[in-house]
Formats: sequence, C-alpha cells, structure tokens
Amino acid sequence: MKNILFAELNGFVVYNPSLLEDYLDKNSLDKKDVLKHFTETEHGDIITREGIAIPIIGLPDDDYNFQIGNKTTVQNKMIDSAGWIFNGQNGIVRIVGIGYFKDMSAIKEINSLNFRMEEGWKELSIISYYDDEPGFILEFETAEHKPDFSGDLETNYGFEW
Repeated sequence: MKNILFAELNGFVVYNPSLLEDYLDKNSLDKKDVLKHFTETEHGDIITREGIAIPIIGLPDDDYNFQIGNKTTVQNKMIDSAGWIFNGQNGIVRIVGIGYFKDMSAIKEINSLNFRMEEGWKELSIISYYDDEPGFILEFETAEHKPDFSGDLETNYGFEW
C-alpha cells in the first residue's frame, strides 16, 4: 500500500498529535504558526529530544512514500539515520509535510498519514530509499524506558535532483 505525502517546505514531521497538543497548551504557545515556535525558539529542540515531533528536513520538492516497518525489507536503501526517539504514549503516529505546521488547522486526513502502534517509548531509525519513487521506512523499536536521543538534524537523506 502506498502512503504518499508531498514534502511541504522541503520536509516532514513525524509526531504524536496529542502530546504535541499538550505541549503547546502547557507552554501557552499559539497553535496557528507552530513552525515559527519550533524554528525560532528552543521549543523545537525540546519536542524533538522528548520524542514528541521529529523533523525530516532538507528534501527536494517531491512526493514520498512512507512505511512503518523493518529496514531489512528495503531493497534500495540510501541512508539509515538512527538515534531518534518517539514517545508513543497513545499509540498514534502522524506524518505531515512540515509546511502544515505553519497552520496546523489545515492538517486533514487527506494531507497526513496516521499509523497505530503499540504504546510506549520507541527508538526510531529513519531509512531513506529509492525504489521507483523516493521513500522512507520508519523503524520503531520498543524501549523499556525513554531512550537516549542522538538523532542528527543535519542528516542528508540522499535525495538530490
């Protein structure tokens, strides 16, 4: 099954919607232009290190296929970016083009992907591949407690055209 999204503003965000909502409320942050908070303040670093939202940035404008799975199933793997963490507290993962964080009210079922998973902390590897089209496999591995964060925001996922 194809799960295709366009790289709005050259990237995506993998996030837990309810935890992001809670974070915004707790910190009294406006929910209109969330991208501004996360790129111009320390909040972006905090939500990434807490496993609430993980950016995949620096991508060419294109459609990308997303899969939740195992990297050993990838035929044409390009880059494996490990060290990310995800708080799967409620078992929901949403993926959306990062441009939608400029107006989160525009996020709809048609322009986002939603996946269910077992609840709890996860170690996340983001694997890029090219197999007739560019894509990502998100490999979530269950962790007993909050893993240490070591993801690289400067990762080049190998898509250059």
